[in-house]
Amino acid sequence: MVQIEGVIGEGGGYDEQGYPIEDRGILASVPAHVFYSTSGLEIGSTGVVVTDELRCIIEPPAFDILPGQHRIIWRGDYHQINGRLVRSKSGRIHHLTLNLARAT
Repeated sequence: MVQIEGVIGEGGGYDEQGYPIEDRGILASVPAHVFYSTSGLEIGSTGVVVTDELRCIIEPPAFDILPGQHRIIWRGDYHQINGRLVRSKSGRIHHLTLNLARAT
Protein backbone atom coordinates (compact mmCIF):
# COMPACT_ATOMS: atom_id res chain seq x y z
CA MET A 1 0.00 0.00 0.00
CA VAL A 2 1.28 3.47 -0.90
CA GLN A 3 -0.13 6.92 -0.37
CA ILE A 4 -0.24 9.58 -3.06
CA GLU A 5 0.48 13.08 -1.81
CA GLY A 6 -0.37 16.24 -3.72
CA VAL A 7 -1.77 19.74 -3.50
CA ILE A 8 -5.12 19.93 -1.70
CA GLY A 9 -5.51 23.71 -1.71
CA GLU A 10 -3.91 27.12 -1.45
CA GLY A 11 -2.11 27.74 1.85
CA GLY A 12 -1.99 31.49 1.47
CA GLY A 13 1.13 33.61 1.51
CA TYR A 14 4.46 33.16 -0.24
CA ASP A 15 7.72 31.40 0.56
CA GLU A 16 11.22 32.94 0.58
CA GLN A 17 11.55 32.64 -3.21
CA GLY A 18 8.19 34.31 -3.84
CA TYR A 19 6.31 31.13 -4.78
CA PRO A 20 2.75 30.66 -3.45
CA ILE A 21 2.53 28.32 -0.47
CA GLU A 22 0.34 25.28 -1.17
CA ASP A 23 -1.33 22.95 1.28
CA ARG A 24 -0.25 19.36 0.59
CA GLY A 25 -1.99 16.25 1.82
CA ILE A 26 -2.84 12.64 1.11
CA LEU A 27 -5.01 12.33 -2.00
CA ALA A 28 -5.36 8.54 -2.06
CA SER A 29 -4.11 5.26 -0.63
CA VAL A 30 -3.74 2.53 -3.24
CA PRO A 31 -2.47 -1.06 -3.31
CA ALA A 32 0.99 -1.23 -4.86
CA HIS A 33 3.94 -3.42 -5.61
CA VAL A 34 7.16 -1.50 -4.86
CA PHE A 35 10.65 -2.83 -5.52
CA TYR A 36 14.20 -1.52 -5.85
CA SER A 37 15.39 -1.16 -9.43
CA THR A 38 18.83 0.46 -8.93
CA SER A 39 21.06 2.01 -6.26
CA GLY A 40 23.97 4.34 -6.73
CA LEU A 41 26.25 7.02 -5.38
CA GLU A 42 26.14 10.65 -6.43
CA ILE A 43 28.69 13.30 -5.54
CA GLY A 44 27.08 16.67 -5.02
CA SER A 45 27.78 19.95 -3.28
CA THR A 46 26.86 18.40 0.08
CA GLY A 47 29.09 15.35 -0.39
CA VAL A 48 28.37 11.77 -1.35
CA VAL A 49 24.70 10.82 -1.45
CA VAL A 50 23.33 7.29 -1.71
CA THR A 51 20.39 7.16 -4.10
CA ASP A 52 17.85 4.40 -4.41
CA GLU A 53 15.62 4.19 -7.43
CA LEU A 54 12.40 2.29 -6.99
CA ARG A 55 9.59 1.11 -9.22
CA CYS A 56 6.02 1.29 -8.07
CA ILE A 57 3.23 -0.53 -9.90
CA ILE A 58 -0.27 0.66 -9.02
CA GLU A 59 -3.81 0.54 -10.32
CA PRO A 60 -4.73 3.90 -11.83
CA PRO A 61 -6.41 6.20 -9.29
CA ALA A 62 -9.35 8.44 -10.17
CA PHE A 63 -6.98 11.33 -10.99
CA ASP A 64 -3.94 11.74 -13.22
CA ILE A 65 -0.61 11.26 -11.42
CA LEU A 66 1.99 13.72 -12.68
CA PRO A 67 5.71 13.90 -11.93
CA GLY A 68 6.51 17.13 -10.10
CA GLN A 69 2.97 17.49 -8.74
CA HIS A 70 2.59 14.28 -6.77
CA ARG A 71 4.82 12.28 -4.44
CA ILE A 72 4.54 8.69 -3.26
CA ILE A 73 4.77 7.82 0.43
CA TRP A 74 6.03 4.28 0.98
CA ARG A 75 7.05 2.89 4.35
CA GLY A 76 6.96 6.42 5.77
CA ASP A 77 9.44 7.85 3.22
CA TYR A 78 8.62 10.41 0.56
CA HIS A 79 9.60 9.60 -3.03
CA GLN A 80 9.67 11.90 -6.04
CA ILE A 81 8.12 10.56 -9.24
CA ASN A 82 10.78 10.68 -11.96
CA GLY A 83 8.68 9.14 -14.70
CA ARG A 84 5.63 7.07 -15.39
CA LEU A 85 4.60 4.44 -17.86
CA VAL A 86 0.94 3.79 -18.59
CA ARG A 87 0.05 0.18 -19.44
CA SER A 88 -3.15 -0.41 -21.36
CA LYS A 89 -5.11 -3.56 -22.06
CA SER A 90 -8.02 -3.66 -24.51
CA GLY A 91 -8.01 0.13 -24.76
CA ARG A 92 -8.29 0.73 -21.00
CA ILE A 93 -5.56 1.71 -18.59
CA HIS A 94 -4.56 -1.44 -16.72
CA HIS A 95 -1.83 -0.13 -14.39
CA LEU A 96 0.82 2.55 -13.96
CA THR A 97 4.52 1.95 -13.46
CA LEU A 98 6.13 4.86 -11.61
CA ASN A 99 9.87 5.45 -11.38
CA LEU A 100 10.65 6.81 -7.92
CA ALA A 101 13.76 8.35 -6.39
CA ARG A 102 14.69 8.83 -2.74
CA ALA A 103 17.89 10.42 -1.43
CA THR A 104 19.29 9.40 1.97
